[in-house]
Amino acid sequence: MTSPIRRLTLAVPLILAAAVGCSSTATTQQPLTPAADWANQSAPVTPPAMLTFGRAHTWPGGDTITVGQPRRQQTTSAYSGRVDKWISVDVTVHNAGPGAKQAASYMLMATANDRSVDPYAVSELGPQQTGFIAPGGTLHFVSVYQATDPAPVMFEVQAVGEQFDPQRPVVFYQGIA
Repeated sequence: MTSPIRRLTLAVPLILAAAVGCSSTATTQQPLTPAADWANQSAPVTPPAMLTFGRAHTWPGGDTITVGQPRRQQTTSAYSGRVDKWISVDVTVHNAGPGAKQAASYMLMATANDRSVDPYAVSELGPQQTGFIAPGGTLHFVSVYQATDPAPVMFEVQAVGEQFDPQRPVVFYQGIA
């Protein structure tokens, strides 16, 4: 079964291309919207990459991402005693570019059993995705998602390089958590 995020990611370039291709020519030039500008790129759109957890992916330009094997964890609130259950993955990003990049520009989204799951900042489970990555630098962080289903679940993480650049394919990591 194809996840809603993957269907959307695969459909957006086709929808944008159809919308741009069907538009009529106007006598006045109007500024392009970001979506239309993206669809009018002269270089071809690179298809998404499908990987198993733990494999590194290098985008054009040399930036690399690795999303580690998902693991189940739990935390207990010191105040209420409530136990929260999480699925977490270790993420390593390497900036091969000439300038510093915001860590948050490497966007991650996830699904569990084809349902979107929200990311959480749970500092007890590891370092967070914050700050800048220097040119040639590497950042390690933990991405954490609430586990709403009992194990095992089909877990998928979608990694998007900077600003939905069409030259940087979306990377899908899939496995059981």
